[in-house]
Amino acid sequence: MKDNYKELDKLSQPKSVDRHTRLSKRIDDIAKVVKDPDPWGVNLSSRDRVDELEKQIIEMEDKIKKLNGRIDGLNYLIKQLIK
Repeated sequence: MKDNYKELDKLSQPKSVDRHTRLSKRIDDIAKVVKDPDPWGVNLSSRDRVDELEKQIIEMEDKIKKLNGRIDGLNYLIKQLIK
């Protein structure tokens, strides 16, 4: 009678493979991507890009508030002219 476990064990990966170096390499690769995600093409944003976008959003909000103030002023003038 054949022992199936021994047959499968022969086909499996050799036990001498150093799994720690593979894991270490994988961790190093992930650390590189997290530090600078832009060249790697992952869907992560670097902190600098997020800060720049936040700054642009704040500037846009200020411009919108100014434009709304001008629109309100023009609206008032038009209503005064119509009376």
